[in-house]
Amino acid sequence: LHNRWMQLSMQAEALLALSEYKRTTQSSFANKYAPHNTSGLSEALDHSGPGVFHPLGKVRVVWDLCGLALLLADAILLPLSLAWDWHQGTDEPGSLFLLVVFLLSLLFWSVDICMNLNTAFY
Repeated sequence: LHNRWMQLSMQAEALLALSEYKRTTQSSFANKYAPHNTSGLSEALDHSGPGVFHPLGKVRVVWDLCGLALLLADAILLPLSLAWDWHQGTDEPGSLFLLVVFLLSLLFWSVDICMNLNTAFY
């Protein structure tokens, strides 16, 4: 019974996503050729002030790509530093690099919390 419920819920989610895609495609077609027609999210963001980011805006996309690059760097450097007992510090250039990556990562993920709190949603 549980498997059947999971299967039905996944089918329903797929159908909802497809209908949402068709609706947004039709509305974007209408928005392109009708200049007075605006989408609800864009209109809400226009009145919300400068601190709210559109989820698919340039700022959020660049921010998410930077997060992906930092996540890949962490995924590579953390196991290497643990396996070969690399230390962070200012003694050697390699250890200084690890310290800079650590501080950059700490700063980025802390600011990422604020970015996520100030991003609109559909």
